[in-house]
Amino acid sequence: MTTEGKVFAILLMQFSLPPVPAMKAVDAWLKQHPQENWDTLKDLLQQKKITMVNGKLTPITQQSVTNSGNSVPRNQGVQLRQPQPSSVKKFRFRGVTYHKV
Repeated sequence: MTTEGKVFAILLMQFSLPPVPAMKAVDAWLKQHPQENWDTLKDLLQQKKITMVNGKLTPITQQSVTNSGNSVPRNQGVQLRQPQPSSVKKFRFRGVTYHKV
């Protein structure tokens, strides 16, 4: 597979970006970074140093990661259910005791 094909495969797998929008994003990125090439872009994508923001390839900086207002705290909106003692049922199978919730 060529380097271009690998870049498009990464964009498809990481960002679910179909080929036509991926081509536009890559062309725009290469125009903004004329000193870079397809190999550099592939390496940056594999190292997760570039992300997709509003259809554009954007470098990830440590400052943008720590100061981003879009970050979601861990387990936000997820309610973890703790089993109640009365709802825990035990059963044995082949000498191993399992807890069924």
